[in-house]
Amino acid sequence: MKTYNEIELEHTESIRKLEHRIKQLESDLLISRSTPMQPMINGRFKENKIVSYCLDNNTDMNDIAIQGFSREDKEQFAQLIGYSFNGYGELSYVSDESYARAAKEFE
Repeated sequence: MKTYNEIELEHTESIRKLEHRIKQLESDLLISRSTPMQPMINGRFKENKIVSYCLDNNTDMNDIAIQGFSREDKEQFAQLIGYSFNGYGELSYVSDESYARAAKEFE
């Protein structure tokens, strides 16, 4: 039978391990929220065609609006330029799925 001190030592060690794991998870969460990771294709980050277009041309938001960019690129671009959550939800090209994911992050 274990003594009280042995049981207390085991619990203390378990608590220490749990506290360490919590700190790791908190750190991982902060990193994942502060630096979103773009998808990769063939070892390269996925290009946002709007960003590439802006870099290649002297352009403005009105010019971007009339180009034939994909819904996905437009959603990503709105996020990259810091659109507000409420404004993002009002954009005609934002899908329900993308808005739901943003709402979950906003909570």
